Amino acid sequence: MTSDLPATDTHICFLSLADLGARYRDGSLSAVAVAERHLQRIVSLEPHLNAFQIVDRDGALAAAREADARLRAGKPRGALDGAPVTIKDNVDVAGFPTRHGSTTRAQGARAPLRTLPDAGNSHTLCELRHTTCRAAAIDP
Repeated sequence: MTSDLPATDTHICFLSLADLGARYRDGSLSAVAVAERHLQRIVSLEPHLNAFQIVDRDGALAAAREADARLRAGKPRGALDGAPVTIKDNVDVAGFPTRHGSTTRAQGARAPLRTLPDAGNSHTLCELRHTTCRAAAIDP
């Protein structure tokens, strides 16, 4: 069931995945608009929260544009296509350092095995990128 609330700039960041999907499908909201609003919110809150190690603005917007094209064509890759997501800093992602929450850990200490979509995930997500974690987080 979708929310009856309007998709205002602030409200966009709090929509459920079900609401996002419904609005993507009915054309009242785009993945690009959602990614842009989340990125704006990161910029405004990050100085107070210190929640992100890396923000991949260009990558997130490119993924959102690709998701919008698939959605317009009626060929989404799945229910999560175009949904914004962050990745914890202790998860290896190709092309980005995995620091495990440490500012002293060597960048790229381990070679990432694959990109997130290639890791058996059938959905394409708009990755905003690495969020912080407690220093020296250890792999399970």
